[in-house]
Amino acid sequence: MKRYKIVYKNYSEAVEKLYATVQSYLPYTLVCGKEEDDAYHTIWIGVTEGVCGYKIVVDEKQRVEITAEDEANLLYAVSDFKNIYLPFNNSRDKDRVVDFYVRKPFLEPLKPVEISSCPRIKRRGLWTWGHTIYDYKKYIDNMVTLKLNTLIIWNDFVPVNIGDVIDYAHDHGVKIYLGFAWGWDTSDVKVNISDTLCLTEHVVNKYQKEYKNLSCDGIYFQSFTEKTADNIDGVNIADAVITFVNRTAEKIFEMNPECEILFGLHAMSVLERIEEFKKIDERISIIWEDLGAFPYHNSPSETDGFTKTKELNIKIRDLRDAGFGCVLKSNYRLNWFDFEHQAGPYIMGVTEEKVRKKKLDTVKPLLRTIQADWIKNAELAKRLISDFNEDSIVTVLAEDGMFEECITYPMALYAQMMWDCERPTEEIMHQAALMPDVDFV
Repeated sequence: MKRYKIVYKNYSEAVEKLYATVQSYLPYTLVCGKEEDDAYHTIWIGVTEGVCGYKIVVDEKQRVEITAEDEANLLYAVSDFKNIYLPFNNSRDKDRVVDFYVRKPFLEPLKPVEISSCPRIKRRGLWTWGHTIYDYKKYIDNMVTLKLNTLIIWNDFVPVNIGDVIDYAHDHGVKIYLGFAWGWDTSDVKVNISDTLCLTEHVVNKYQKEYKNLSCDGIYFQSFTEKTADNIDGVNIADAVITFVNRTAEKIFEMNPECEILFGLHAMSVLERIEEFKKIDERISIIWEDLGAFPYHNSPSETDGFTKTKELNIKIRDLRDAGFGCVLKSNYRLNWFDFEHQAGPYIMGVTEEKVRKKKLDTVKPLLRTIQADWIKNAELAKRLISDFNEDSIVTVLAEDGMFEECITYPMALYAQMMWDCERPTEEIMHQAALMPDVDFV
């Protein structure tokens, strides 16, 4: 049987990852280069004009072509070649006499296939506090594995190494939005919403001093809406925040007209005034949270009221012609009982491996519970995600769940649904369960 050769147009990280994937099956016989050789089956990889997303073709003669519209999608193609196509080859062979025998990709003929794939939702990603990223390179690498391309990072202080984080993300097709407070405090003790002029000045100065000259793709903020009541000291939250946000954003746009601003809005304090948010500056995207049941709820077991949540999701989606997004939850989140704010500037995502492994062991019991609830309720998540438009900004809360060490099954389901929610839920669940990079806990 012929051996395999990886043939590439330009050497890149995608080529390297493809080599590592195939080499795990063919440790001593795999070769690579820029020219095809008749003595080998070819695995051709490269960026190609005319491809939307990526394309994987395996023909009867065992020629493999992996092509994509750009380098980011080429990385996605390699990830899916590893996590979706090869497990499909590795499944039990019904024609074998011994029913537990599995095929061996590359050592036995690959199954012919033609896969063309592009994302249903253009901006798909994660929302996290920066200090809960323990290895920023592995965190971003795992995002690429799941074909995620948007990361919102909330910090008390801008990390010292944020330039390196942004550069690494951009090299992997991931956009970075840096989050900071615009008068946001869960106790509200620092916020006088009847007079926010001084707060506007503070936010604008902070943006100019700390964020304006960074190479991030935009800023994200939360203000004083994370309350169950609709007022603070008798002042309506919706009215106050709309005036404050528009005034503050206008001053930032005067400094930087190209700045992309994402407004993190907690729905629970403004539910009776949602229509008022049509007044928000059209240059601002509203990123909604806390709309009710799973998958907006922190717990994946909280499905009561799902129909109402789904209806509300459609309502806010259609509220404005301007940018719309959300933060979905039902995942691991910060333990607020022992939470402490960052004391000052810090270096993000450089924790030692042994510390990360120990931390992972502590979170696994809850990850297992979350996983079980997702297996039960995944259909509801897909039904809600199916309502988003392709231009929606859909992010998932990923706080302190050791994402860099463990791609959980729920995270894989989220990612698969955002990429392609048109397939039956059971097919998405089956496919995610076969992914070798996914960890059942």
